[in-house]
Amino acid sequence: MMTEEEARKLHLPGSDVFLRTQLAYKNEINKEALITFLNREAYKAFTDTILIGQYPLLQQEKEMEKRDWRIITPTMFRQMEYRDLDNFKIAAGIELHLKACLVSKDIVIHLIADKPPFKELCERQKKTPVYAHELLAIEGFYYNGERNILRGLTSKSLGFDQILKAKYRAQLGKSQDFLDIVDDYRNLRNQIHMPGDFVEAPHLNTYTGDALMRILVTFINEEIVAYNNAIVEKGKLHPSNNLQALTYF
Repeated sequence: MMTEEEARKLHLPGSDVFLRTQLAYKNEINKEALITFLNREAYKAFTDTILIGQYPLLQQEKEMEKRDWRIITPTMFRQMEYRDLDNFKIAAGIELHLKACLVSKDIVIHLIADKPPFKELCERQKKTPVYAHELLAIEGFYYNGERNILRGLTSKSLGFDQILKAKYRAQLGKSQDFLDIVDDYRNLRNQIHMPGDFVEAPHLNTYTGDALMRILVTFINEEIVAYNNAIVEKGKLHPSNNLQALTYF
């Protein structure tokens, strides 16, 4: 192997090719690209749920049911049937967004390789964030004959449990109330592969009426939609790249 710079000087095939997610640690434009991608995938996960994506229809059916309890409410029945899948998607959307938050702080979200000379960073990453400049200080991009890679990174990313540890939480920029919601959804996602098991969600259960939905909608609109659309405007991208704000309230 040789460094990216050496390969470029020799004009070797693939010397200008990278693993896309690793480019986030190379420059600002690619960092923004990864953040935007993660947030857009999070948006898709949220709006693909019945609870969030079909919320207006659910409210209509609830009002209809109040007037006549015998009426058929197909969306409400689907929500009950797909409750575990909805929780899984919401948890996945939150996890994607939180990783975008870490990337925005220049924190490495790939798991660091447990091998020399990266062992110390690998161990530290289990408890506390490791920054891109710390990884690059050990070794930059290397050309492997096909593309440029960071040999200190694996193909796996930080786990949901890991990014909710205290020192990671401190970098997310979220309120404790919101992080309590996150904890509950992280626990509820397990029901998708352990159906029927009772999982506690003490914080979610404290919300009544539309209080929780208002928090989720505000979060999606302000943390995901607004950020994405600002990037679209900044980069003078086509308006079709904008995300649609949720206008439920």
